[in-house]
Amino acid sequence: MTRIVFILILSLIILSADSLAGVSVVGTRFIITQNTKSLPIKIINDNENDYLVKTNISGNDEGRFVVTPPLFLLAKNTSNIQMLIPDKIENIKADQLYSLTIAFIPNSKKMKDFSTISLALRSHFNLIYRHDNLSKFDPALLALVREGNDIFWLRNHSNFVLTINIKYPSTEKLDSRITLIPEGKVNVSKFCKLKKCNFWVFVVDDDDSILKKIHMNNFNS
Repeated sequence: MTRIVFILILSLIILSADSLAGVSVVGTRFIITQNTKSLPIKIINDNENDYLVKTNISGNDEGRFVVTPPLFLLAKNTSNIQMLIPDKIENIKADQLYSLTIAFIPNSKKMKDFSTISLALRSHFNLIYRHDNLSKFDPALLALVREGNDIFWLRNHSNFVLTINIKYPSTEKLDSRITLIPEGKVNVSKFCKLKKCNFWVFVVDDDDSILKKIHMNNFNS
């Protein structure tokens, strides 16, 4: 029994390492605009194993996006293109955020005296529908809100999905990247002391360049 458990764990570790090393998606997030006819997503398999690739979009209940092909076999040492086609996106007055999940299911390999288990490796990406050009974002619509004496929120009052980084004035290190949906908020209490806040927000555009640099030090009650 001990030997079987050890072999199973070892096989799962090896399989997981192969999956992480061999399959990749070109891109970190994906943007759809009113002018987008189709968006290509390139998937690369540098592994010595074939993968079944399955793509799903969470929040796509109204069928605003079509993925083609939604399910396909990606042979070893090859790449393929999935197309994301927008549909039913007219008359949307604010940005929309969706979750794009791409699952890679490796083929099971028969070993001499046991079988490995195929584990699906899932990659998650933000899929943003832009209702308008992000350059029209008004920094004044990003506001600090105080709740009680020691809880502070950064709230996005704009109609844009924002990708931001936060930085203390005294350091060059940026905090983790954050995605803010319209009317969404993020807790920034760690950047505030004695009922005062003092930090910088970097708004990133769709090409990962800095669009706006905003000094946050005033709040609304």
